[in-house]
Amino acid sequence: MTPEVLVYRVLQLGNDSPIDVESIVQLICTDADLAAFWFGLIRIPAEPVLLEQGLKQLPAQQLAGLFSLQASHYTQHPGTARLSFEQWSSVLESATWGSVLWRMLSRADDQRFDTPLKFLLALSGVSQVEDQDVLALERFRGVKPELLEDASVEHQIFAVISSLEGIEEIRLGQLLLNLRPDELELTRSTARTEVAQLIEDLTLKSDEDTNCSYLIWLEQHLQKVSQAFSQATDLTELTTLHNRFCGSLFSTVPLIFNREMEADHLTQSPPSGLSIGVQSATSLMAAAFRERQILALEESPELAVVDQQILDQVAASEALIVPLQGQDGEAAQGVMVVAEGEDFDLVVTAAKYAEVLAEHLRQLPGLVETHQENALEEVMAFRQLEQARLRELVHEANNPLSIVHNYLHILELRLGHDEEAASQLKLISAELGRAGEIFTKAREVPEPPRPSRTDDEQVIVETQVSELEIMGWVVNLVQVHQGLAQQQGVNLLVDDLEGLSVVMVDAGKLTQIVGNLLKNALEATPRNGTVNVNCKTKVYRQGVAGVMIEITDTGPGLPEDVLDTLGQPQSSTKGGDHQGLGLSVVHRLCQELNIALDISVIPGVTDVPGVVGAARGLKSGSTFALFIPSQFVGPATE
Repeated sequence: MTPEVLVYRVLQLGNDSPIDVESIVQLICTDADLAAFWFGLIRIPAEPVLLEQGLKQLPAQQLAGLFSLQASHYTQHPGTARLSFEQWSSVLESATWGSVLWRMLSRADDQRFDTPLKFLLALSGVSQVEDQDVLALERFRGVKPELLEDASVEHQIFAVISSLEGIEEIRLGQLLLNLRPDELELTRSTARTEVAQLIEDLTLKSDEDTNCSYLIWLEQHLQKVSQAFSQATDLTELTTLHNRFCGSLFSTVPLIFNREMEADHLTQSPPSGLSIGVQSATSLMAAAFRERQILALEESPELAVVDQQILDQVAASEALIVPLQGQDGEAAQGVMVVAEGEDFDLVVTAAKYAEVLAEHLRQLPGLVETHQENALEEVMAFRQLEQARLRELVHEANNPLSIVHNYLHILELRLGHDEEAASQLKLISAELGRAGEIFTKAREVPEPPRPSRTDDEQVIVETQVSELEIMGWVVNLVQVHQGLAQQQGVNLLVDDLEGLSVVMVDAGKLTQIVGNLLKNALEATPRNGTVNVNCKTKVYRQGVAGVMIEITDTGPGLPEDVLDTLGQPQSSTKGGDHQGLGLSVVHRLCQELNIALDISVIPGVTDVPGVVGAARGLKSGSTFALFIPSQFVGPATE
């Protein structure tokens, strides 16, 4: 059956808030018994995507109930023999090997065995009546290899991965799959690598040094303790409940010291006269609170007097000081002192109990202000770390950009006689330079909001305004996007542009605006569609002279909900690496440059059910019109 460490990890993930369903499903699908339990509960075929969809549709309370049921299912069979971590990973490796072979030998459009799950269930002999593929594998398991000559490829693969290692699997690999020994070993090596990466991603470790059965019991027990603590309405009631329920875990009652915000001291609850300054240089109690680490408290001539008094209270020569801090890494609410004794797994028990106690302390009226103050400190510390990380990333990203720039310069020198090639290389070089500037801006983490900032205060927007000849700039930008247009199978056209028109604008930000709109239009337009770019000069808007750039596509048109929330990041419908940020960037930059953005849409679907606009002779698509003032007048005001 399932190794204890897997059951414990599933329950850990199930206790997170919010619950990471994707990771839970990934973990469940690594073990046959876990998978049979969960797929059997929801009664669906052995498809990870179906399990993920099913769990996401459940209300949070119902989902938590299922994890409680999983724990009960485990504790009802405490003496059952379980696989070791090594045995489990070996079975998973064989199933993964099957999926590697399947991806190599099957049709690309047949993805039934792309994940190891079905091979895993069949290898383990776990009955999965809802899945016909698994039942078919189990039915023909162990038949003579000669009888599999014309069988489906999944049955041939299953015969190989379920055979004895060594000569037999090599023989079957050649007989059934027509693979040489070196090719077979390469696929098995790939499977080992995938399993090792999966174990790392799921933060799984061998259970040799961990008593997971106790941890599973402890998680269940602490859920009941937490339910009891939720009845408390103030610190006195919570302390009373703590004194009542802690006896099931500790041989002596742990002391509670919570932080008083005004005095910045740790004060015992109930009051005993002991008070410790948070910044105390001698007290280990204060050090444990500040460092948010469990520290040992032992009798010593060098021990601070207040710490010695605390040891006297718990009537022990040794104790643990445990910060009262939740799972989410929030600042500590105080500390708990637990006398050392014969308690089982005292450090683990005390740490997990302290998490529950801290969570309820944080929710008590009167302690919310402390939580907010600590949260601001956390934000400032995170900002410093994030700024250092971003600077390092920008530095490393600029290195390959510099190398590419150097090679482009060499190519320009070699192709100097070819004006068209030299011009295109300059365009590429300019775009790389723009990418470098964006990277450089990204390393600055914005200041967190300050309560003292008034609504009249404005954030300074940095712009680099210069003259830009708009017609030539538009032509060059369209050329840069011709490669994407060809890749998408879309015709990218630019109207005949005549004359010169100079505007004062930040060319880098304008390139971001038009580049995002062009990219969106090309990706939204179906194959053989058209994206058209037009530029008009001598345009007036509310008495202001400028130019108008229009980008028109023949895509499906923007939905109304996107138009209503244009300034916010959207949920992209394009799939892949698209994150729906393009239009929000365009909206922000247009405000910074005081550029008017008008959007007109002809939807792809009309009010006639089942009839698209194009089918009725209507041309679907979107037009984005940008009015750029000839003279820069600063950011637009709301």
